[in-house]
Amino acid sequence: MIKLTEVIKHIVIINVIFFVASITLGDTTLFNKWMVMYYPLNNDFHIWQVVTHLFMHLDFMHLLSNMLMLIFIGTLLERAIGKNKFIILYFSAGLGAVILSVLVDYIQIELAINTLTNSGFNKTDIMSTLSQGKYYPAWESLLTENSFKNLVTNFNKISLGASGAVMGVAVATAYLFPNVEFMLMFPPIPIKLKYLVMAYVAGDVVSAVLTGTPLVGSTNVGHMAHIGGAITGFIMMWYWKKQLIKKNRAN
Repeated sequence: MIKLTEVIKHIVIINVIFFVASITLGDTTLFNKWMVMYYPLNNDFHIWQVVTHLFMHLDFMHLLSNMLMLIFIGTLLERAIGKNKFIILYFSAGLGAVILSVLVDYIQIELAINTLTNSGFNKTDIMSTLSQGKYYPAWESLLTENSFKNLVTNFNKISLGASGAVMGVAVATAYLFPNVEFMLMFPPIPIKLKYLVMAYVAGDVVSAVLTGTPLVGSTNVGHMAHIGGAITGFIMMWYWKKQLIKKNRAN
């Protein structure tokens, strides 16, 4: 049985508290609306959502899958680098997930808006209409199917879940302990952590960049957020390990 490390134990507890609050309070107190992450130019966006959305989950299975991965993989990392660095890496990966996801959304939305403004629409009117969760039917004939979807859906979509931060933890752990073996549930075979994490990241890259559709799971998965968290986790662990090697050589 895995013994929870201090930081991971508190992260799990906070996630559970947020989940219970989300299903008991719900929209009656606007709890869900306040705590999930909206596109930064959306009227419903608030700066605290950059952090709070990491503790919000769509349903129990969403929560369970993220927390199990954090416990089974992250515990090894926290013991190795200590609680302070683990906290920094976890929230940095969550921030990296937000930055990449929002950046991609921004580019897609701006490209669509530019097409509409070139066709005679006023940008202020476009933003106002989008903020109301509406759109003009004429937009569909001026934009490609993907551009229209990116504009209307991405502007009003919500992001929630710890998966970006957890992916950063997984990649950092795999970089530090590449040959540690984990037993898969199905099929019940051992696999080295580096191959397991590489498979996860590769699935996100293919789904987000190459096909535009998920290889596994639902269409609600934030593949870009996963990739952003993974990149952040890798860079931070690469830097910390490099600094440690330099320090050891100096000594």
